[in-house]
Amino acid sequence: MSAPFSGNNTVDKIGKSRPKHEVADIFRMYLPSYLRNHKLSAQQFKIVKAILACRTSALGGHIRECGVSECGHEDQSYNSCGDRHCPKCFTLV
Repeated sequence: MSAPFSGNNTVDKIGKSRPKHEVADIFRMYLPSYLRNHKLSAQQFKIVKAILACRTSALGGHIRECGVSECGHEDQSYNSCGDRHCPKCFTLV
């Protein structure tokens, strides 16, 4: 029997290795059942909400355009939450 999160890392479009599942994925899968039996403090809930929204359309985003005039390639990036507890943001602080 394998664990639900076992497996290889994935490689993003710029060749950087990323975990197959992120903390936000785990929250989405297990937080509802966890909250049926446990309570979070206001600060904990705020952090969870930030992690769930990080780099999603919930926080907005921006489009970067290639500097070469003939290229025309555009890349959409979502804004990060900036919370020091967020595994995507803590290295940016």
